Amino acid sequence: MTIHTLIFDLNDTLVVGLTGIGPQLEPLLHAPAETIPDLFRENPMLDFLLGHCTEDEYLENIKALHGWKVDIQAIKPILREHFKQAIPGMPGMAAELAKSYPLYLLSDQGREWAEAVEQTHPFMALFTRRFYSWDMHCRKTDPQTFARVVGQIGAQPAGCLMIDDRQGFLDFAAQAGLQTALFTGSEPLRNQLARLGVRW
Repeated sequence: MTIHTLIFDLNDTLVVGLTGIGPQLEPLLHAPAETIPDLFRENPMLDFLLGHCTEDEYLENIKALHGWKVDIQAIKPILREHFKQAIPGMPGMAAELAKSYPLYLLSDQGREWAEAVEQTHPFMALFTRRFYSWDMHCRKTDPQTFARVVGQIGAQPAGCLMIDDRQGFLDFAAQAGLQTALFTGSEPLRNQLARLGVRW
């Protein structure tokens, strides 16, 4: 079926997520830089992503879990600064695609982080609607999440393309009937879109 709707992931697809945050936080957390992103992704993050706790509560829980001796208010500006980085080439590509296709966002993201990204990156306004796990109280680990989004968009699943940097999420999208594209960079994505018949 011809693609008529594009749905993008956010973190590490459009803007930088926790990937690469380690060197900035290593002096505060006294943990190896390469391990820090995964430390933030441990169990307390789930409640944050699903909208069941605030960013402060999440960070306090992560701090307690790992025994960090740090004021969480020192962590927050470092995270905000890190999230200011767009993935190279993606703001421009989104602007091009928005001329021909409705763009939507589907992201596993906590409320405060989503708000920070939207305030920092003007190209977020290109997306007709932005679906976040904190607001939906469900994640991309369930095919029903994709079915729910497609239903709210009012589109046919087979005409929707989900673009994400994680194959696991794309597998769930495919189970819901969506077409999928694995994001590895703006130029490879451009080539994938061309093969799939997306034009702009």
